[in-house]
Amino acid sequence: MLKGSFGDLAPIIAVIAFFQIFILQQMPDNLLSVATGLFIVAVGLALFIQGLEVGIFPIGENLAQEFAQKGSATWLLLFAFLIGFSTTIAEPALIAIADKAAVISGGRIDALLLRLTVAFSVGFAIADGAAGRGTGRRPGEQYPRSQSRHRRVWVDRVRVADTDDFRTGVRAHRIRA
Repeated sequence: MLKGSFGDLAPIIAVIAFFQIFILQQMPDNLLSVATGLFIVAVGLALFIQGLEVGIFPIGENLAQEFAQKGSATWLLLFAFLIGFSTTIAEPALIAIADKAAVISGGRIDALLLRLTVAFSVGFAIADGAAGRGTGRRPGEQYPRSQSRHRRVWVDRVRVADTDDFRTGVRAHRIRA
């Protein structure tokens, strides 16, 4: 669990290390503090992801399945939009970046407006994906995605992508061949 969190943080660490080493050509004065902070973030991220996996994901998956089974495209699409919007607007990294953008721009960039813009975009993208745009499928319909260990993997169109990686919020169903 903790190893996965460090893996998720690796791109951020790599970018910061690159600029510190190759552009600024110096190490931070408070390296121990930075390392301690990264460790705390990794532990927090691991606990957060575990909490989502245990508490939130099952509820969302159940709701999405119910909407798809009942054939309620309107409620399914509204649910997809609101899940995308609400998870994005509450995203801690987006909040931090929007706040920094407001400070750096001297207030020319409004932090809330930036967060709302990104959240609406994600919400619409997820709803569009749930609608199956360009696929000819009805909202919530399942379709074959790829072969995995000689079993066909079916991905629920309500969900976002096609692996079982819980760190990225992605779900797949394995159906006996």
